[in-house]
Amino acid sequence: MQDINEIQLQMHAPCTELIGFVQTIWFATNTSNKQTLSFKILNDCASGFIFNFGDEINLKMKGVNQVSQKEYLLLGPTTDMLTLTFKNEINCIGIRFFPETGHHFLNVEMSQLANKIIFRYKSHFETGSVLYKDIKQLLDKKADKKDVIHIIEAYLLHVLKKSKVKIHHKLNNILKAIQNDQGINISKISHDFKISHRDLQRLFKRYIGVAPNVYIRINKIRNLKTIIANNRFDSLTQLSLDNGYFDQAHFIRDFKGFMQETPKKYYKIKNPN
Repeated sequence: MQDINEIQLQMHAPCTELIGFVQTIWFATNTSNKQTLSFKILNDCASGFIFNFGDEINLKMKGVNQVSQKEYLLLGPTTDMLTLTFKNEINCIGIRFFPETGHHFLNVEMSQLANKIIFRYKSHFETGSVLYKDIKQLLDKKADKKDVIHIIEAYLLHVLKKSKVKIHHKLNNILKAIQNDQGINISKISHDFKISHRDLQRLFKRYIGVAPNVYIRINKIRNLKTIIANNRFDSLTQLSLDNGYFDQAHFIRDFKGFMQETPKKYYKIKNPN
């Protein structure tokens, strides 16, 4: 894997009106690149868009390779590792929703988009091609990033205003509970929020696109990979026990299932010295 600085990644928080709906608007740029640069990304089950104005990007998810060149695409919710491989000129702009908010902009049951990469997505994002052209015009004029961000925000606010999807406060509270309690399980959620297992499944299927038990597991792994990368643990055995695993073997198997690396190898990658 390559150094993230080689794609000059910049992430920008959206305007106040979108702060609860959009995680980030990001830019990846290296117009003089002549290399092949690969990056692995552990998804958080959020959907988003990539607007590619550069050369080839190879996207690998669920063992399937797809190639993008000078077009826009939708990344549906997934728990799988996404590998982005850039070849030659890099000039991408991305929109990343929260796991529970892509539904507001796409107005479709999110499970229908799960584990999918859809090029020139038009079914529920009809004017995506218009936004792509508008951004390209600004880029051709060497416009400032703030102007590009402004036109993206204006578009998203327009879509949000027309959306018939309402904020689901119970779901938001459930997601906060999952984030704050690494040992939480389906039974505890069902009890604390007075929701049946079946209704919980339906809620996640509609708004997020993945099963709640899988969402809980990936949230735990994302938290653990941060702890490991920052060397904030005494031993892997204790780390596994502190996070609800029966033993270290279960922890290693779960971690490798999502990260494609063992915890020990991931630690060495992030802490080479």
